[in-house]
Amino acid sequence: TKHVITDDQQMLAFIEMGSRARSTAATALNSTSSRSHSMLIINIEKGSSDENMRNIVSAKLNLVDLAGSERFQDQDMKTQKESTSINQSLTALAGVIAALT
Repeated sequence: TKHVITDDQQMLAFIEMGSRARSTAATALNSTSSRSHSMLIINIEKGSSDENMRNIVSAKLNLVDLAGSERFQDQDMKTQKESTSINQSLTALAGVIAALT
């Protein structure tokens, strides 16, 4: 979703809301593993205008937190299936990130 934010307190409130919505669950490899990816895209615009011209300076910041890739080394079958699922989601996310850039 897109939101117009005018101060740092509003930004922190949205970041905290997104953080609370993330899923975490224990895995065989990590007891508090993030089970989701998270993206925060910040578009910043600053404008000024005079009688003849309007100037706008803009910047875009993409922050991405990945659930994490998993290695198959020394894993049992259940853990390997879980790792495969995590790695597949990372591959899908790479496509999303490529489309955004």
